[in-house]
Amino acid sequence: MAYTGGDYGWYYYGIYLAALVISDIPTYLKHKHSSGYNALGASGAVSAVVFACVLINPLSMLLFFFIPMPAFIFGFAYLFYSYYLSNKAQGGVNHDAHFYGALCGILAIIAIYPPVVPKFFEQISSWSVF
Repeated sequence: MAYTGGDYGWYYYGIYLAALVISDIPTYLKHKHSSGYNALGASGAVSAVVFACVLINPLSMLLFFFIPMPAFIFGFAYLFYSYYLSNKAQGGVNHDAHFYGALCGILAIIAIYPPVVPKFFEQISSWSVF
């Protein structure tokens, strides 16, 4: 199966729906005995779709607070930031869902289209700052 765009958009729906559940499992296991802990949202699923796109097109430009950057740089920073904040557990944001949703998206797109990995590294190896 070669990714050519087009009809493969349905895979994003599948990734989204799978990550909606999978990204919250670690949070549930971590807080299952904390009756005061609440989490709601689909940010883990959104992270999964964003990271699937990052793997497919790592050189696309993203704006982060109006700062343009390649998607793969944003991706690395986002993973580090989410992992760091998930260990600090403050701010009322489910950073675990963001982190595990991103991992779910990465693993899902690799399972759907394995050649994405060498293509990802081929694309970022050709990137230069200037």
